[in-house]
Amino acid sequence: MMESLAGLLSSTGLIFEPLFTTKSKESGLGLSLAKRLAENNGGRIRVVSAPGGGSRFTVELSSGCRGRG
Repeated sequence: MMESLAGLLSSTGLIFEPLFTTKSKESGLGLSLAKRLAENNGGRIRVVSAPGGGSRFTVELSSGCRGRG
């Protein structure tokens, strides 16, 4: 997923916090939920950001990950 957010590079420590958003009409739950889901399934989510270049999010899951249910 590529995303272009002004100031993302300076706020990368906060972007996975619940309710953090840079947009007035957003909830700020998407990235915190994605991080929690990845970690609960043995994975992780990473972000690499460059000023003016957008951001790249990578979700890594273990090959041994199995769904619940």
